[in-house]
Amino acid sequence: MAVLTAIALTIFMIENQLPSPVPIPGIKLGLSNIITLAAMLLLGRKEAGAVLAARIIMGAVFAGSPSTLIYSAAGGTFAYAVMCLTVGLFKEKQIWIVSALAAVAHNAGQLLACALILKDTIPGVLAALCILTLAVWLPLTLRHNRVAAENAAKERAKIILKQKAEEEKIRKAKEEENEKEKKIEEQKRLAEKKAREEVDKARLEEKKRQEAETKKVLEEEQKA
Repeated sequence: MAVLTAIALTIFMIENQLPSPVPIPGIKLGLSNIITLAAMLLLGRKEAGAVLAARIIMGAVFAGSPSTLIYSAAGGTFAYAVMCLTVGLFKEKQIWIVSALAAVAHNAGQLLACALILKDTIPGVLAALCILTLAVWLPLTLRHNRVAAENAAKERAKIILKQKAEEEKIRKAKEEENEKEKKIEEQKRLAEKKAREEVDKARLEEKKRQEAETKKVLEEEQKA
């Protein structure tokens, strides 16, 4: 956990040196929330919350700006809450969606904090929040719909292939059954033919025996 906290703090300090995405002091992109998500996946929600709290406090100390503490706490808390609510809803390959939602929540928290501090800029902040939300959700929605359509097409293809495989299996089973019936019929036909041949052979032998007996009787009568 200490290693993750150090990594998150390092990312936060590097990000602190970058230009702010909006002209409001203290507002940042929140790249260190990636480490919070990693901690949640590896260690759990409580440990991830501890990493987040340590990063916010130490980051404010090193940055030396009260506004940094306020905006970082607001953004981090919003992002952490969204992570806790959504991390269990997506598969491993879809964790990037949780990260994107957390990024939106992070910026929303910062903008709401700004709206509370700078009350005269609330309309502009809300407009920026709406634009930011749409900018993230629209690509996510389009991608989700495309992935859903692709998955549906794959499922339909699997069903069609399965049906074809079942039909082929049934066809082969019928062919095998027909072949068996043909073999049985052929065996019966051969058996009947053999039986007829045996009967004919027996009749022929009986006829020869009778002829032989008749011939013998005639010869005896001639001798007498």
